[in-house]
Amino acid sequence: MNRPFLRNTVIVLGLILAAGFGAIQYLEKRCESRIRAVKNDLNFQQLSVQNSSRSQSTRQNLVSRESVIQVKNLTALDLQKALRLTGLYKGPLDGQLTREIVGAIKEFQRKNRLNPDGVVGNRTWRLLKTERSE
Repeated sequence: MNRPFLRNTVIVLGLILAAGFGAIQYLEKRCESRIRAVKNDLNFQQLSVQNSSRSQSTRQNLVSRESVIQVKNLTALDLQKALRLTGLYKGPLDGQLTREIVGAIKEFQRKNRLNPDGVVGNRTWRLLKTERSE
């Protein structure tokens, strides 16, 4: 074999190896970015499932305004704040009427010797307002 052929072969093999190494690095980077994308997607899906099940359980826990509030212009948020000040309600102040609020209303009514029906009428609201302002 002659030397130029051998030298050219070595150079070509070196280029192939270098290109192969570069291709491997390129593929590694592509794989890493794809793995990150899949992980992010999985994390997003997991959060979506958690939020979905949380919101579904919250929806099942909601009660209608008409079944709880009979006072004109009284909002669910005002009711939550008043119950929070009495110490009977520890939930979020989000304006949502839940079974927990109805339970707090009933407890307040029991403590004040009212009919514990869980409905906020004028009498219950008047007592709630006076108790929270004290």
